[in-house]
Amino acid sequence: MASWLRDSGLGALSAGLLRGFRPLSVAGAQALYLLTPLLGQGEGAWEAFARMLEDPEQVEDLIDLLEEERGR
Repeated sequence: MASWLRDSGLGALSAGLLRGFRPLSVAGAQALYLLTPLLGQGEGAWEAFARMLEDPEQVEDLIDLLEEERGR
């Protein structure tokens, strides 16, 4: 996911948003669960992302990956 975000030009923005809204990540996960049927294709990917948002360690790991990728 970090590579896709970086390649899309969204790495720095994503890292900043994840870091800034980290306290709300569980609420964001719940919103994704509700919106998954409306998001259509890739439901499994959205659900996996929601599960990741529920785990603070995984959120921190993703932020670290995004910041590491940005430093290249």
